Amino acid sequence: MSANATASTGSSAAIPVRDIHFDLSASPMLWHGGSAGVTGFYDALSACFPLGEAFFIRSVKRGAAEIDDPALNAAVRGFVGQESVHSREHRAYNKRLSDAGYDVAAMERAQAKTIKWIEEDLGDDAALGITACMEHMTSVLAGQITYDEAYLRDADPAMRELWVWHAMEEAEHGAVAFDVLAAKRPGYFYRVGLMLLSTWMLFEIILRNYGLIARTDRAPRALREMLSYLFWSPGFLRRVFFPYLSWYRPGFHPFQSAAHERAAAHRAHYDALTRKTA
Repeated sequence: MSANATASTGSSAAIPVRDIHFDLSASPMLWHGGSAGVTGFYDALSACFPLGEAFFIRSVKRGAAEIDDPALNAAVRGFVGQESVHSREHRAYNKRLSDAGYDVAAMERAQAKTIKWIEEDLGDDAALGITACMEHMTSVLAGQITYDEAYLRDADPAMRELWVWHAMEEAEHGAVAFDVLAAKRPGYFYRVGLMLLSTWMLFEIILRNYGLIARTDRAPRALREMLSYLFWSPGFLRRVFFPYLSWYRPGFHPFQSAAHERAAAHRAHYDALTRKTA
């Protein structure tokens, strides 16, 4: 695409960067109702965020470099700002895990190999497409967290604050990578193929991280607790299945999902918190 290429974007709404620092120092290690399984699921997610979000930022910035669309370029800047703050806060979260004896370094080494393979062997377009796919999956998860209090009802308040904030912002910027991808390579079958690959990679990363966390916890009920949480009550993965499938619909756009609207209910709170901590 030439340097003067333009794009029609659904990401024209302002994406604010909220520079919030979360104090997790008083949060218990088993912060989700004392459950090793449920806490471990969220901890496994957190462990993959700093490297994953740095990869997302690189992919989107490379993809947007040749796009001449002021609205999309502004959305990219907001995306980069939000993801940078997410990465910083989850590095602090993950240091807490490392200090408690969890092998976060091993989790990151394995993830870094996957990212290196994508960037060096698959190339920039695939990296951007995988980013858009991952952003869709995090957005549908975010849509549940921001909509139903059941997911974090038993959580430590500081941890709940962090996860709802992260979920809200994922929903806010969930269309940016998709819009950059659409401007460069809008083919339907291309993005469907990348989603199948991305889904496998995301589950592989989370399951590997969870295995290392569970090995450290040695809690006999942990796996049963996690599976019940994900598939029965409240049924996290069970309830995101159909929103996830929306990606495969021709004509799909991320802002057609409920996640973006659901996030709006939390914006005033976190905007005020940003001003308070500034």
